Amino acid sequence: MTEEYSGKPLAYLDQNILDLFSEYKEKPLLKKDSYFFRYLQEEVQTVYSPITLEEIYRSVRNGKSSKYGIEFLDILKELNAHYIELTTDKDGVQTNNLFRSWDEPYVHFNNYIQNIYLKKFTEPSIKNLFALYGGVKDFEGFKTEQIEALDDLLQFLERSLSHLENRAYKDDYLLSQIEKYNVEIPKLQKQRDKYLSHVQISTKHLAESNKNQPAHKELREKLRINHDNLQKIKFPNALEKIWDLIQDGNSELKNIELDEFFQLKDQDNKKTYLFQKVNKIYNMLNLIGYYQDEDLHKEKRFIASFSDMSHASYGCFCEYLITCDKNFAQKTAVAYEYLNLATQVSLFKLK
Repeated sequence: MTEEYSGKPLAYLDQNILDLFSEYKEKPLLKKDSYFFRYLQEEVQTVYSPITLEEIYRSVRNGKSSKYGIEFLDILKELNAHYIELTTDKDGVQTNNLFRSWDEPYVHFNNYIQNIYLKKFTEPSIKNLFALYGGVKDFEGFKTEQIEALDDLLQFLERSLSHLENRAYKDDYLLSQIEKYNVEIPKLQKQRDKYLSHVQISTKHLAESNKNQPAHKELREKLRINHDNLQKIKFPNALEKIWDLIQDGNSELKNIELDEFFQLKDQDNKKTYLFQKVNKIYNMLNLIGYYQDEDLHKEKRFIASFSDMSHASYGCFCEYLITCDKNFAQKTAVAYEYLNLATQVSLFKLK
């Protein structure tokens, strides 16, 4: 669908904002004739991402009525919300560019459902972070799961290539995809042994890090951070103040730069984009205990926290990021401030 650009500032909505208007509950917290809803309709251009669709899908999968999920899509439609998604390059690597669509939310939700099977190839890698919070107990099983995910991906790509090659009609696009797969699949096959070695090393390290207690607690004890003083840190220059507090208690970190500790530097001549730096800062703040999310050893809470981190990365492309979650807002604002991003984090509070 083609539509003229309105010029309105983009406002990325956290999932809890959509939930304010849900009538599936006995009583919605806010009505659609409220000032806030009209503001989202008229004064800004609301946007949502694949993470929004994932959370809508998860809300239904976790036992709520499908009407609940449909209602979220209806709310997005009434807000005339636009869809944004990070694009990938010819090698499938995420870029710093956004795809933006005016199509209705149902179109993108259906696309998400049709491609949801692809998540099984990436979910094991996300569990590496879950393991830092004590969420993984069987590390041998975890290692096997990661290796099987790569093997399943290779088999999927080989089947896809065979399907394309056997098609009677091949246009230019299909021929380009066949050529691409014929190059990329052998590359992945050659990298399998290297990947296997990496998985074995990382899994062993994670198991050792969680031997006595969850790795994030081990990290906090090692850094000797005064938790009460950490929570008192406010703006301006919040991340620099956090780093000063960490260095004050750890003389061995005196010669390390903030960007190195928070892993913000480019790696192996590969550029680290701003949205990726947002993720890294957000994740590290959670690990050290700054306005941390609770109970991250529980899969449901970890997934919710991981989604929040992803929302923060999408929000940095917009003028506004609107949420009801104080901890999420605080960590995200710290990241945005340090990276000199113009996005305004707005914490919405019901009176």
